Amino acid sequence: MMRGPRSFAVAVRGPDGGIITHREAFVSWGRRWRFLGKPFIRGPVALAETLYIGIKALLYSANEVLEGEDAKLTTRDMFWMIFTAVAFVVGVFGLLPTLLAGFAWNPWRLPVGVGAQQPTGTVSTIAFNLVEGFIRIGLILTYMWAISRIKDIQRVLEYHGAEHKAINALEGEGVGGLGLDSARRSSRFHPRCGTSFLLFVGLVSVALFSLFGWPSVWQRILYRVLLLPAVASLSYEMIKLAGSGGKRPILNWMSKPGIWLQGLTTREPDDGQIEVAIGALMGVLER
Repeated sequence: MMRGPRSFAVAVRGPDGGIITHREAFVSWGRRWRFLGKPFIRGPVALAETLYIGIKALLYSANEVLEGEDAKLTTRDMFWMIFTAVAFVVGVFGLLPTLLAGFAWNPWRLPVGVGAQQPTGTVSTIAFNLVEGFIRIGLILTYMWAISRIKDIQRVLEYHGAEHKAINALEGEGVGGLGLDSARRSSRFHPRCGTSFLLFVGLVSVALFSLFGWPSVWQRILYRVLLLPAVASLSYEMIKLAGSGGKRPILNWMSKPGIWLQGLTTREPDDGQIEVAIGALMGVLER
């Protein structure tokens, strides 16, 4: 799936081996309503757009390769799949780290809030927020490593690498130079990849959550849920900043962890996968 300023396109390899491309008009909400495109507002908006487009793209691509009406996915099916996935992410990567960090402070019983002894002092609260942050990042990396071992997921990661190769070829050689050969030569890593967002979330959350000390477990959970938009906003701005690095060493350094993380989230694609990625990219380049 590729997204442009005024549309997005989905390309899939059909049952007959041909490439099927679907293009749909979509103008960013930040372009329609300018205040939604302002810094520190555009991050959560971009995430909502990505979720919306992603659901439509997944629904289309799944139904293109499924045969028979009984096998078709409905919007309701996709909604529950996404809801389950979001609940899993929030629970495992959002709430579990704070519970585990609290357990480290009081290992004989989980802190349940009122009456539970809490760490005090600036150093202690920062230390426990750091522990929580390291646990969160560790869970993210472990999860990514684990699913990258699954054969079907490896195909997904190869298509992810193909998308990056196609985009790098376009940015490096222009529309006229976009083709299988140029994409094949291009890197499968890209500094503006959304994968970097997960890493920045882990880092930003440590700094932001430290401002609120280390209250009871229920207060911590409430704070983390309420602060999710702020974490997403700051993380998005950091990705934008890192992706615009050019020859500036500091910004290039900021993008390095995200590039390293793509070693887990991308794989070298074959020519057929690159052709599909180019098909999607050409779809959004059409006038």
